[in-house]
Amino acid sequence: MTHSRAIPIKDASGRVVEWFGTASDATQRRLAEEAVAASEARYLTLFESIDEGYCIIRAILDDAGQGYDYVFEEVNRSFERQTGLSGVEDRSRRSLAPEREAHRYEVYGRIAVTGESQQFEQPAAALHRWYDVYAFRIGEPRDRRVAVWFHDMSDRKRAEMALTEADRWKDEFLATLADVLRNPLAPIRTGLDVLKLNGEDPTTTSNVVQMIERQVTHMVHLVDDLLEVSRISRGTIVLRKQRVDLGAVLHSAVEISRPLIDAGHHRLSLELPGQALFVNGDPVRLAQVIANLLNHAAKYTAPGGYMN
Repeated sequence: MTHSRAIPIKDASGRVVEWFGTASDATQRRLAEEAVAASEARYLTLFESIDEGYCIIRAILDDAGQGYDYVFEEVNRSFERQTGLSGVEDRSRRSLAPEREAHRYEVYGRIAVTGESQQFEQPAAALHRWYDVYAFRIGEPRDRRVAVWFHDMSDRKRAEMALTEADRWKDEFLATLADVLRNPLAPIRTGLDVLKLNGEDPTTTSNVVQMIERQVTHMVHLVDDLLEVSRISRGTIVLRKQRVDLGAVLHSAVEISRPLIDAGHHRLSLELPGQALFVNGDPVRLAQVIANLLNHAAKYTAPGGYMN
């Protein structure tokens, strides 16, 4: 391949009498241009086809040399898909989101100045997303250009947060369950002591056995909850609702709290209505709530106190 140039030489009448020209071999230059074009095409294909978001930004520094803003120079399709932002080329980040955290500007400004690459997690509260980001300087230091490579890690982050929340619920649930398991054990132990002393009295034996049966029923419900790992993870408890007399619930709660009340030498007065009060509820849970109130009252009332 040659590159030629010719100039006509004319006589006084203007007639072309000869030509003067030069010719040069342009093969290498043409091959170099084609190689550059092919490289740019491959770069553009890769740039647009990768799943990760990618952009090139130019950091803007303040008078103190700290990152203050940055301008988008190039973005790929995945950038738009993962961020929801389009048409951002040649626009500054502050113009798109003035409320953006200043920390991010400082990070990119520092990378542009020092040339030290950095990987970090970046939340995007407005988009309800999390990104895993790798940023590094490109070009000459004076250009202050930074390439940012990122991918959406929101699903993984939400899974991690859900696992952490499930662990928290489990710990709280087990701590509460361990505490309430102690409540029915106290009256059972007291009932056994009563049987040892008055085991030959049929009335006493019958009353104690009924009380122990009720407390064992409470414990069965609690152990069932303990074994339901899926409910523990969600921090939920199944309520077994039924038509229940609040008077019977109150007596059950007193049975649970009686050992602690007696240990504090407290006097307990119950004022019940003359007729039954029925509600639709879980008798075990209701008894737990009232027993917890009574236990706290017994625990924090001075010895020999009065509870009504």
